[in-house]
Amino acid sequence: MAENLFRQAKQLLDKKDAGSQLTKKELRLISRAIIPLMVKTDGLFPRDITIAEGLEELAKILDQAKVAESRGRVVVTQRPHKPVTQVRILPPLPVI
Repeated sequence: MAENLFRQAKQLLDKKDAGSQLTKKELRLISRAIIPLMVKTDGLFPRDITIAEGLEELAKILDQAKVAESRGRVVVTQRPHKPVTQVRILPPLPVI
């Protein structure tokens, strides 16, 4: 399974908080990961949530979608060169 972009970004923020310097590549990864946090989310994230907490929530959502994908219920597309992960929910299978 590919590494979760949101979890990687949170780990990098934790690394930065611990006093480490981040490379330009790591800073770009964080910038891509926080785009969904800057987009209006219709109340999914409270206003007082930190970036790290928001990234962890997005990581959990992506993990849940990947589990559903493994069961054939959704299709998850996460491309490193695209800033946003796409989740497409498939219609339910017909009952036979």
